[in-house]
Amino acid sequence: MKFTLPVALAALAAASHARAESCFQTLAATRNFTLGQPVHAMPSPDGRRVLFLRSGPRETKLGLYSLDLATRAVTALAQPAATEHLSVEERARRERLRMTLTGITDFAISEDGARVLVSQGDHLSVVALPGGAVSPVPGAGWIAPHLSPDGRFVEGVRDNDVHVVELATGQDRPVTTGGTDVVTHGLAEFAASEELDRSDGTWWSQDGGKLVYEEADSSGVEKHYIADPEHPAAEPTEFRYPRAGTANAKVRLGLVAREGGATTWIDWDHAAYPYVARVVWQKQGRLSLVLLNRAQTREAVVAVDPGTGRTTTLVTETDPAWINLDAMHGAGLTGGHTLPYWLPDGSGFLWAAERGAHWQLELRGADGALTRAVTPPDLPFLAFDDFDPATRLVTVTANPDRLGSGLFQMKLDGGAAAPLAASPGLHDGIFDEHQHTILLDRTEGADGAVATNVRNSAGRVLATLPSVAEQPAAVPKVDYRQAGALKMDAAVLRPAGAKPGEHFPVVLYV
Repeated sequence: MKFTLPVALAALAAASHARAESCFQTLAATRNFTLGQPVHAMPSPDGRRVLFLRSGPRETKLGLYSLDLATRAVTALAQPAATEHLSVEERARRERLRMTLTGITDFAISEDGARVLVSQGDHLSVVALPGGAVSPVPGAGWIAPHLSPDGRFVEGVRDNDVHVVELATGQDRPVTTGGTDVVTHGLAEFAASEELDRSDGTWWSQDGGKLVYEEADSSGVEKHYIADPEHPAAEPTEFRYPRAGTANAKVRLGLVAREGGATTWIDWDHAAYPYVARVVWQKQGRLSLVLLNRAQTREAVVAVDPGTGRTTTLVTETDPAWINLDAMHGAGLTGGHTLPYWLPDGSGFLWAAERGAHWQLELRGADGALTRAVTPPDLPFLAFDDFDPATRLVTVTANPDRLGSGLFQMKLDGGAAAPLAASPGLHDGIFDEHQHTILLDRTEGADGAVATNVRNSAGRVLATLPSVAEQPAAVPKVDYRQAGALKMDAAVLRPAGAKPGEHFPVVLYV
């Protein structure tokens, strides 16, 4: 359940009763009071600061900020340019991601915390930490860029091929060749980005020496044409769109050295599994794929030998009706790790599946055999957030009840789940991956209030990321109920100051 829209409407109803025409103007101008809230927050690897994006309260251009956890000082690291250029391909990619904000829309931190890759439009820059010196990355037209784990290289797509730039020298080299508008290298095809929640088409090895990239051949996909109503004299733009029941793009994955050279193609049964749902290449973990058949009734987790491209099947899931990919994306969560997640010692990996009435997080051996369920049966699993090998603590997002989500910890080897953040409402967590000491908890309260709290590993709030969003003039009372014989979950929101017996027009939001 998402609370923001109905709460915003109810909050404005009282304040705008005498001037109803301004209610929806305010909602539109502030995007339901979300503009100005911190977004895409990420802890630095050393746990000393939190980086985040934020716009003004009535503007859509995002800037990059840093919160120092020792001093609580906020520093503006990079601000959006006055104008930006987006290629047709980048506009299409953003539409599939439902990305409607502009300015600095993404960033990535190197593993040593010394560099931040900043993406704005089709231009890239690198921000040095902690000082904030900004250096442009050579070239333009970048799509879907990624910083290497050591922060020395940037890879991205230009002219339908994968390029790598060495930041120290500015040297730009293509590592794939032959890309076209129809056969692209390094970009997720339509079905993956729109339907499978996979937006990436390239992945670094953790030593930065190799890349996995997607080749998508759309030559057999139907052509569609979209006209621009603001410029009726312009020719329509051609898109390849795989309508239901028609041909999809043909996808394969290749391994290539950072310097370029011959591609090693990853080998699996493409006819049986045409969809690549997930690609995971962790440090101290095996390169792994999650594959799906077209009917989405069969799913396979396979491990890849990076030297030969050969695959070994570890897990197979089947369902005669439908296989949901994972609970995290179904719940609209943005935090959490993509599964499978390999344990640092290589002894096994974490996986999640629907067993019985609920999702559960599972520990599996290196051969894929089930060892045990990690989450208890009375705590429906949503997302895997962190594993600390020193304490063997697992942090997950789960549904303690049907009206909200919370963050919980448990031992990998078994035991009860302890809440880290489980106040009423929705919680979405991001841990720092190296120190396991800082947790970002984005909370959407039962009253619609939104905040990103910085917590320590015990759950104590250390700081709250500063928001400049406008606040509703009044906050409604939320009354939770279970309605009817089926006990359907419901929330009744009344304007602030409503009196017993007073009647109001009703808006039903499902």
